[in-house]
Amino acid sequence: MLNAAYLGVSHKKMDPYLAELKKKVANPDGYLHFYDGGYLRGLAWEAESAFENGGVSGCIAATVIYQQVIEELLFNLLRLSEFIVQIAIYPNQIAIMPNGSELTFGKLVEEFNSICMEFKEKGALVGACRKFNKVRRFVAHQLASEADENAVVARTSEVSELYQEVFELWYCGAKFMHRELRKQIEASKEQIANG
Repeated sequence: MLNAAYLGVSHKKMDPYLAELKKKVANPDGYLHFYDGGYLRGLAWEAESAFENGGVSGCIAATVIYQQVIEELLFNLLRLSEFIVQIAIYPNQIAIMPNGSELTFGKLVEEFNSICMEFKEKGALVGACRKFNKVRRFVAHQLASEADENAVVARTSEVSELYQEVFELWYCGAKFMHRELRKQIEASKEQIANG
C-alpha cells in the first residue's frame, strides 16, 4: 500500500489567508466585481428619478439611496486597495477592510481616507463624500427641525450633483487601481502560486 508521503501528497491544510489570496489572484475580476452592478445602477437611477420628482420625499429618498450606492463605491475601492497591498507585501499578511456594518457614513469616509491607497483623485473624492455627508446628516438628523418644505428642498438641492461627482472620481480611482492590480498580479503571480 502506498502512503501519502511517498506520493508527495501533503495532508497539511493550506493557510486560509494564502488560500484566499490564491483564489483572488487566479480570478481577480470575480473577486472585485460589485455584487450586482446592474442593481446599483438601477438604484442610482431610482435616486435620480426621485430627486427629479422633487418635494421633500423625493429629496429624502434620493439622499438615502445615493448614500448606499456611495458606500458600495467606497467599499469597492477599499477592496481593490487591500488586494493590491496584500499582493505587494506577500508573503506577509494584512487585512485592512473595516467592518462596514459598524460604520456610519461619516466614519466610513474617514476610514477610507486613512486606509485606502493613494490615487490622484482620492482627496477630491473624500471632499465630495464629506460634502455629501453634510446633506445626509441634515436629512437624517435635522429634517424635523426645518419647518419650511422649500428650505428642505434647497438644503438637499446639490445631492444629485454630489453623487455624480463622487461617481466620476470613484471611476478614476477604480481605473487607476485596476491598472495597479494587474501590475502587482503580473509581478507576483508565480511567487503566490508557489507559496
